[in-house]
Amino acid sequence: MVELFELMSIQLCRTILHLRQRRGRKIDEGKDELRQLVAGIKEAYNPEELIGKQIVFLANLEPKELRGELSHGMILAAVEGDELAVLTTDKKVPNNAKVQ
Repeated sequence: MVELFELMSIQLCRTILHLRQRRGRKIDEGKDELRQLVAGIKEAYNPEELIGKQIVFLANLEPKELRGELSHGMILAAVEGDELAVLTTDKKVPNNAKVQ
């Protein structure tokens, strides 16, 4: 199990833009370019609710088309029944900080 966790690149980023016409979100992970993430969180969050928040995401996945849009990572969330909570931080840390 530890070996599998070590293969994952779990990082922090700041959500900066919700793409209204699409299902994606642009994130700032502390690099030159923004990254797009697509997630099925529409029922749990209104479009602007996560803007400016630091969220946790899985960064080292191959890009994958989801709901007609290309996603470059996976937003991590806790789920229990119909309740969904995106993982965030309790303190501000640099974007691209690694989760250990």
